[in-house]
Amino acid sequence: MSMLNYNYFSVEFNKDPSCLNRLYEEIILQNPNSFLTFDEYSRVIYFLVQKYVIYNDYLHSNNLLQQYRINCNEKNMDVNKCSWFLYYSLKIYSKRSIKYYLENPSIFWENIYCLASLKDSELYDRLNNLLVDTLEFYKKEYANQSKYLKDAMQKFVNYYFANKEYSPLVTAHLNELKTLISSPNNDNEVLETYHQLPSQNIPEPEVTASNEDKQEAIKTEEKFFGDTKLSSEDRKKMIMIIGDNPFVHETNIIYGIAKEYNIYKDQLEFFTDYEKIKSEGETIVRKTQYNDKYIGIIFGSNPHSTTGNEGSSSLISKINTEPGFPFVVECRTSSNGQGRLKITKTSFKNALRDVIINYKSK
Repeated sequence: MSMLNYNYFSVEFNKDPSCLNRLYEEIILQNPNSFLTFDEYSRVIYFLVQKYVIYNDYLHSNNLLQQYRINCNEKNMDVNKCSWFLYYSLKIYSKRSIKYYLENPSIFWENIYCLASLKDSELYDRLNNLLVDTLEFYKKEYANQSKYLKDAMQKFVNYYFANKEYSPLVTAHLNELKTLISSPNNDNEVLETYHQLPSQNIPEPEVTASNEDKQEAIKTEEKFFGDTKLSSEDRKKMIMIIGDNPFVHETNIIYGIAKEYNIYKDQLEFFTDYEKIKSEGETIVRKTQYNDKYIGIIFGSNPHSTTGNEGSSSLISKINTEPGFPFVVECRTSSNGQGRLKITKTSFKNALRDVIINYKSK
C-alpha cells in the first residue's frame, strides 16, 4: 500500500477544487502513520485548513485543527509551537465560537505575542490584518447582541489595557470597543453608537474633490485600517458584483473607487441585468464555489428567488448555507444591515474594503 503525501492532495484539489470535501473525509479517516512522514501529514492539514478558510467554512477548518491537535498530543508534540496552527486557531475560533476568546483573553493575546515574537515580517503583517478583522467582527457582533456579550467583552477589553498593548492601530479598535461597552445597555443606542464610531465613518472623497484631497482621505483610511489595498501579486483575483441599481452603471466612479484599492476594472465582474439574474443567478454564483480566483461577492438589489435555486430562499441564503463560496458583502440602505439591498457609492466602497480586509487577513 502506497503512503499518502502532500503532493497527492494538492494535485487532486488543483485538478478539481470541488473535491475538497472528499479530501477532507479522506484525511479525517486516515491515521498520520498512513503518510510518508508526520511533516507531510502536517502540510496536508495546513493546506486543507487554508482552503476552507478561504471559503469562510469554519466548521470543517475547525474540525481539521482539532484532529491535528489530537494527533500531535498522541506524539507528545507541542502544537502551540506551530505558527500556522496558532494563526488559524485565532482566526477560526474567534468566528466559530465568539465567546471563547472574549472569556479567555489571556489565551488570545498570549498567542498573538507568541506569533509576533517570531520576527517574521510577512506573518506580522498578516497578524495585523487578522487583529483588525477580528476586532471589527467583535464590534459588529456586540452592536447586535450587546446584552449577551457585555460581560465577556468587558473582560476582553480590560485584559488588553491591563497588559502590554500591541499597536496604535489595535489600541484604536479596542478603544472603540470600550466606547461601545460604556454606551447605555439599550439595543438601539448601542447600534447608534456603533454607526458613529470613526471606523464606521471614514471620510469618503467626493467625486469633485481634488487629487490632493482624495489622497488625504485615502491616507486617513489607511492610518486607521492598515493596508487596504491589493498587492500586484493579486492582479488576477476577481470580485463579483450582483445587483440592478443605478449606481452600478456609473462605471467611471466605480473604477475610480476600485483604483484606490489597487483593483483594476478587469478584476470586477458585473451582473446588473435583473431578468438575467433571475433566470441565471444560480449558474452565475455557482462558478465562484471552490474557486479561489474569486475573493468576494458584493450583492445589491436582486430577485428574492431565481431559476434553479430551489431549496434556498435567495442567492444570498444559498451562498451563506453552502460551503465553498467566497466572502459575501450585502450592500444595504441601512448600515445596521437591516435595510433593503442597494449598491451606492458609499456602500460599494465599504464593501470593497471589507472584501480586501477579509482576504488579506487569511
